[in-house]
Amino acid sequence: MVIRFGYAMHNFAELLGGARRSCGVPAIQACPASSGRGDRPQQPLWRCRPSNLAIDMQPRYKRSTTAARPVAPTPKAAERPVEKPVEFISKQLQAQSVAIAGTFNKWDPQRTSLRKERDAWKITLWLPPGRYEYRFVVDGQWLSDPAAKESVPNPFGGVNSIVVV
Repeated sequence: MVIRFGYAMHNFAELLGGARRSCGVPAIQACPASSGRGDRPQQPLWRCRPSNLAIDMQPRYKRSTTAARPVAPTPKAAERPVEKPVEFISKQLQAQSVAIAGTFNKWDPQRTSLRKERDAWKITLWLPPGRYEYRFVVDGQWLSDPAAKESVPNPFGGVNSIVVV
């Protein structure tokens, strides 16, 4: 199609009518194969059959000469470390509710409640490898785990328990 885009896109009415701009370049050139009959002007190029058109447009994108290489999918194991089960046990049998808060749940005791069993409160969490600080919250009171192998002081004057996965 022979369409001059530099001037034609300013006025849509001129595009359809094939009017000339003040610079003298036609907005749409008429098809040489169509002849005006009577009061009907020549058809614009975009209305002609493809066999009558002289293609004068450049492709929008150049074709790549290099072959595309497939990208291997990344294995799920490489994206995320393997999680391991860690069991937390609190032997506060007289408690009405027991939760755990730590670095693994952003210190939110409402996220992780323990379930009461015959001899203790228990929960199993799946954690990726690392070192985590935690505390039990027993009936609203924050307590350290007496069975923890490691502990560190916290900024509130208490002691946080440590678990290493």
